[in-house]
Amino acid sequence: MRQLVLVLLSVPISWGTYTPVVKLLYNQPYPVPGIIFSTCYYAVAAVTLLVAKNIFSTSSSSSSSSPSSSSPSPLGGAELAGYLFVANIFQVIGLQTTSAIVAAFIVQLTTIFTPLLEGLRGGDVKPRTWLSCTAAFFGVVLMTLSQSTTPAGALSLSSSSLTGDLLIFLASILYSLHVVRLGDISKSCSPLTLAASKASYELLYGTILILSSLLLSPYLPLPSDLSSFTTFFTVSLPNILSSPTSLTPIILATLWTGLITCAYTIFAQSYGQRTIPPSDANLIYTTQPVWSAIFAYVALGEKLEGVGWLGAAVIFAALGIEIYQPDRDRGG
Repeated sequence: MRQLVLVLLSVPISWGTYTPVVKLLYNQPYPVPGIIFSTCYYAVAAVTLLVAKNIFSTSSSSSSSSPSSSSPSPLGGAELAGYLFVANIFQVIGLQTTSAIVAAFIVQLTTIFTPLLEGLRGGDVKPRTWLSCTAAFFGVVLMTLSQSTTPAGALSLSSSSLTGDLLIFLASILYSLHVVRLGDISKSCSPLTLAASKASYELLYGTILILSSLLLSPYLPLPSDLSSFTTFFTVSLPNILSSPTSLTPIILATLWTGLITCAYTIFAQSYGQRTIPPSDANLIYTTQPVWSAIFAYVALGEKLEGVGWLGAAVIFAALGIEIYQPDRDRGG
């Protein structure tokens, strides 16, 4: 059990590298639109996981105690990838009209939504888990407030910001649904098979979105992240390909994000959540802002204020409640 907790803890640690990598990438002379960058690292993740699946398929089949452990539902990967992909799109569009501070606050509503959804569908969510999730949520609130230099402005209630807030709110629900459904689907799937399926479907969804946006942009008004595709392909991409100094950081960022932030975390989630309940898993994922702050300090020199460190301490204390004082019926 503790070993699986460590596996799942490596997921938010890996996620924590995403923001610094993207910030470094976007500081380049020709930044890549978010959806295109996402689709590129989906491709890296999908290829990596498909190759790994093929390499280990024979040994996995021979060591499996039942055929179902390596035979996932054909729609399982498509469903889980759909939650993540649509949630990511909602975040990208929502961040155009709301602040990053408020967005971070709303996304972490997953700490409440996940046990709520698990409870609504008949799951046994222990009081200790509710306490841990609530404490972790307030820890994230403290970390978010520590990064806000203009809290009044961050909480502006303009119609455009409310639209962005609503989209990110919906993204938070979708992320929670992913965690809950992953707890179901991963029990009947080989982790590598499910991970490869999810990454492949995310690549498919991203490719469809890019192609459809390129076709529709002359005829329909699209969000700037989608309507900018034409400019990127006609102006920025030729400049990037002709300049090694511009191309190298993009390649490195794509490889790191595809291999570590995407492929590895998809596998680790599929592996760990075969046993660990969704609410407990999501509580572990809540530590991501702490790791993001640490990596941002190392890579970008960004510092967390005193209130932020207090929030980090609250998050780890909430996690400690589950790890070091588990309920007796979870078997320690």
